[in-house]
Amino acid sequence: MRRYTWSVAIALCFACLPLFSGEPLRIAYITDTHYGHSAATNADMERVIEDINSQDSLDFVLMGGDLTHHGTDLEIAKAYEIMSRLRIPYRLVPGNHDTKWSESGCNTFLRTFGYEQFEFEAGGYRFLGSSCGPEMRFEADMVPRNSMNWLRSLQKDKPVIFLDHYPLDKGLSNWFEVRRDLLRLDCRFSITGHLHGNAACDYDGLPGIIGTSTLGGSAKTPKYNIIVIKDSVLTVSQRRLPLNAAPVTDSPWYEKELLPVVDTVHYDEDGLPEDYPFMTYKENRLYPQVTECWSKTEDANIGTSFACDGKRAWYATSVGKVVAVNLDDGEEIWHRQLPGKVFSTPAVDKEFLVIGCTDGSVYAMSAATGEPLWTAQTGGAIVSSPVIFKKMVFIGNSKGQFRALRLKDGKLLWVYSKVKGFCDGAPYVDGEQIIFTDWGRCVYSLDPFSGSVLWIWKRAGSVLTSCGYCTPLKSGNRVFVVSPDRRTYCLSATDGKVLYVVDGGRESFAMSADKKTVFVKTMDGKAFAFPTQIPLKEVTGSLAPDSPSQGRWMPDAPVLAPSQMYWSVESGLGNDLGSSALTACENLLLIPSENGEIHALDAKTGEKLWKHKVGIGLVNPVSAWRAGDKIRILASCTNGKIELLETNL
Repeated sequence: MRRYTWSVAIALCFACLPLFSGEPLRIAYITDTHYGHSAATNADMERVIEDINSQDSLDFVLMGGDLTHHGTDLEIAKAYEIMSRLRIPYRLVPGNHDTKWSESGCNTFLRTFGYEQFEFEAGGYRFLGSSCGPEMRFEADMVPRNSMNWLRSLQKDKPVIFLDHYPLDKGLSNWFEVRRDLLRLDCRFSITGHLHGNAACDYDGLPGIIGTSTLGGSAKTPKYNIIVIKDSVLTVSQRRLPLNAAPVTDSPWYEKELLPVVDTVHYDEDGLPEDYPFMTYKENRLYPQVTECWSKTEDANIGTSFACDGKRAWYATSVGKVVAVNLDDGEEIWHRQLPGKVFSTPAVDKEFLVIGCTDGSVYAMSAATGEPLWTAQTGGAIVSSPVIFKKMVFIGNSKGQFRALRLKDGKLLWVYSKVKGFCDGAPYVDGEQIIFTDWGRCVYSLDPFSGSVLWIWKRAGSVLTSCGYCTPLKSGNRVFVVSPDRRTYCLSATDGKVLYVVDGGRESFAMSADKKTVFVKTMDGKAFAFPTQIPLKEVTGSLAPDSPSQGRWMPDAPVLAPSQMYWSVESGLGNDLGSSALTACENLLLIPSENGEIHALDAKTGEKLWKHKVGIGLVNPVSAWRAGDKIRILASCTNGKIELLETNL
């Protein structure tokens, strides 16, 4: 109730702001506080809030994202408590650190602050703010589809000042869409963060600033900006808070008259800028061996893959809509709305469709009709995906639990309650073991029938050494995982010991159907394949001379030599953060990219075969299967675009 009351109070405060006034409008702009990173960063944030409260001339506060460092429920609660100390109203937007590692699937931020985008008027200007960044997956950043729909629903009124976390440049996958809609609304200025330093920006005529982080650093001097708007002129001054001296407001480092902006960007027939730096839809014509059967676009982002049975497919949108479609034409068969965001890929077994939701429940519904069959509450948000095996459902949550449920009625069979971090990927399961990962730097092997621990492999280092968004692969007595520290690990399925390391990887890999080959995509433009059953005595390699790890990593296990790989090639993706798993089907290796493309390589040789642009944003893991003398590929992008493709074998 306190949060609701505070939200209402803030709304009333904004309503009392002068809409037009001869007095200057004075705004405190803070960003990238990274609460939870360290005691020092927490103290920096508190000092900034105290300093804002000490001034009588400020009208309101804007906060530009990365409020927290890991997006955990605890960090958000603590940061909210600090923000609530402000004596003047504030509005904020989430940043990538608030959403990428969110154990709640981005729900806690929304529940706590009550919004992910905002609108209010002050001083003759209309202030708009939107969420922007990756939702749970490493990818090129974007303003999500549901926020774009909100932006497009607005009508032109007063001049706009826009706040989001990321600069509106080509590092934002849909920057051109955002900019185009903002100019339609008469946007005069953009305010962003993310890069931690003050900078002036020009986005093809739309002016803006990047604001400094509040972090004090080694000088122990937190800082933020004060924005003043008077007579259509905007100035920005940095305010510094030295440790043992009075606060200092520097002379303005930026000044700009807020004039109307004319859109000078030229767009092609598909709505892309003519200088679009990535593959355009026109280039799909260069690869006639790939045919688009149908396409559709959802009204929200998609952060999951598909369940398919050859005739139907099931998926979910990030806002909780579960959908079944006919594979022949893409027509919707049914949909069902769940009460939380969904980043869980559904699993299907005959009449059962099972999916996890960030409201903490596992839902089973009729695959044919969507009618509910049972619901199992787990007590923690679910962003991982279920696996069905021998009429059991296996799934982890964000509160340190991994459980087995009975498929027919959702009855709890067992629960393991000592998971160190939240589960994000899908488990591997067979008759001997179930293997899963978490963001607590662990890989777990449990007995699938009792839940008893067989072994746990724990990594050293930070959260970024976790194989968190990774579905383990298994071949014989060997388990393979990939890690954000850019390595692929081969573990013993018996005891979890590291057998050898392959230099390269991150979160994108796959195994051939015969389980003889592992395929890996790196984030620096390479792809490679290596044998799963190479004799251990032959793994005696060292880091390659051109390895990014040279000089910063001393392997503590044998290293697979580059010469022992089947092949290693330039993937054609360039520097690509995309975290989607690869798909191997027949002779094809399908590599999703963060820029909306699928790259197809020959699985035997690594030869480049074709590429195809699906949409804007990260391509989720694709589904592929043989259909007669063709291969069908079902693909989606995070911006809600779905396509069914066909290609020759």
